[in-house]
Amino acid sequence: MGKYDSFNRKQKNNPNPGPHPIWRGIGCLMLVLIPVISFGFAAITMDTALRQKWPLPVQFLGTPQLPKFLYRSDVLVPMLEAIKSVTNLYGYIAFTVLYAVILGAILSLVYAIAYRVVGPPTYSPLDMPPLKGQKAKRYKR
Repeated sequence: MGKYDSFNRKQKNNPNPGPHPIWRGIGCLMLVLIPVISFGFAAITMDTALRQKWPLPVQFLGTPQLPKFLYRSDVLVPMLEAIKSVTNLYGYIAFTVLYAVILGAILSLVYAIAYRVVGPPTYSPLDMPPLKGQKAKRYKR
């Protein structure tokens, strides 16, 4: 212990306690909801595309082809057969990823706008706002 340290150490209050706990719950809920909603939209899109005969890539259609070496494991065979039985699986996956990215971007934008409106101010009472009309002098050697 140093010369100027006190024997009675005071607990320092954490000045930044972090986000409100409700935001962690909402984030966890979104982690589950976004993929589920995306898959629902993907299923609707895929079914509509097949009914309306939209031009889709050939790779999206049909059943997936899996490598033969995966069938060596007795544990994987039931799961692989279930996966192989889903028609148009690659189309569902592609549209799910697309909708997940779009939903994530929209929710991020909404959160940014809400945080900007409700969040803490840019400057505290101790900060000085940036000076207007004055530029720093150019550095010369």
